[in-house]
Amino acid sequence: MLKFNHRKQQTRNRQNQEKLKNTKTKDRLQTDQESEKVRITMMKKMFAAAVITVMTMSAALPVFAAAPAQGYGRGRQQQPAAVAVQECITQDDALAIAMKHAGVTEKDVTWPRVHMDFDDGWQIYEVEFHVGWTEYNYDIDAVTGQILGYESDWGD
Repeated sequence: MLKFNHRKQQTRNRQNQEKLKNTKTKDRLQTDQESEKVRITMMKKMFAAAVITVMTMSAALPVFAAAPAQGYGRGRQQQPAAVAVQECITQDDALAIAMKHAGVTEKDVTWPRVHMDFDDGWQIYEVEFHVGWTEYNYDIDAVTGQILGYESDWGD
């Protein structure tokens, strides 16, 4: 009879161990499922934030591209957003406008440099040249040829 009780006890112990093992497996599985749900929720939130950011930036892009340079002391009328397709003066024209304003001739000028740039949404030429020890810098509207700003510095 002692052997029988002992075997019964062993069977109960095995059953309890199986139940405990199954419970741990279920708990672990439930924890893994909860972690996966949290991970998926976070990914959805990150995706939604990325979509909102892209939509906001794409909605703001036309505003930045079409923003006129009003309030910057330029004294110009509003220039259309599609400046790049408008006819512009040439780099040689921009240099000639700057030299005429400075009262110098082409033979007096050394180190001329002209390049097109965008300033506050406006297409401009930045013109730089030297006459003797004096350096001249001009900003010229690439569409109208209007001098927007200039300065000259004497010395090195």
